[in-house]
Amino acid sequence: MKGDTGFFQVTDPNSVMTTNSSEPPGPSTAPPPKVVTTARGYTRILYARLVLFRCEWCSQEEKVWQYPGASPRYCEECREEAQQSMNSARQREKRERDRQATPYVRRRLVGRPPKKR
Repeated sequence: MKGDTGFFQVTDPNSVMTTNSSEPPGPSTAPPPKVVTTARGYTRILYARLVLFRCEWCSQEEKVWQYPGASPRYCEECREEAQQSMNSARQREKRERDRQATPYVRRRLVGRPPKKR
């Protein structure tokens, strides 16, 4: 098969043909449509669309294929860092609020009332 000049001319013996399409792989090809069946038996077909958005964390413009719904706020590289930072800030504010709160003067008793003598 090494010197064969047939239909497929393979230069590398380990190479694999990944697609039959002439389109370049990547963000230009849309993912397949989703078929959603509801509880009442209706079927919907959801098509992905190419969304252009600006990342709120790094301010770079990104193109992403996305099914209907809210637009993304962060690019893939920034998403984890942004969520971690916002969670830390939220926890810091909560701890500060808890420190500022006045403790209860008298705690309400929980459970069975005490016996009267």
